[in-house]
Amino acid sequence: MNTIKKLVYFLPLFGLSAVYAVHALGVFSPEEMHEYLEIIEGLGLSPDVSNILAWGVLPLDGTVVLLLLFGNKLMANFPWKWLFLWAGLWPWVPRTLEIISGLEPEYLNSVVASILAVLAYYVYQKQGSLFKR
Repeated sequence: MNTIKKLVYFLPLFGLSAVYAVHALGVFSPEEMHEYLEIIEGLGLSPDVSNILAWGVLPLDGTVVLLLLFGNKLMANFPWKWLFLWAGLWPWVPRTLEIISGLEPEYLNSVVASILAVLAYYVYQKQGSLFKR
């Protein structure tokens, strides 16, 4: 029973990691990359700058995935609350850029990421020992 309970506690963390991993790997998908470029170019940036910023998604979101999964192994006093805050709020940046660019915002991914970040942080607060070494 304890193993199942731990698995359930980790589900929001794994779900949030999956959201960020899928988004990071989107730079390798022509459709996703086109969407990233469309959002960034809507700000009036050159195609070269937009391309560089779109590729910036990979290391940025990849780092979030690694920290969500291994942050407790990397640092003894890992700042979880700031990581969860970042993970919950960062998805709203592209939505804001879509609005500024005159595109139709896609809210579902941002809502899911924010909810998972809140749930993962809640689990961290209740079961902090699960996140420790």
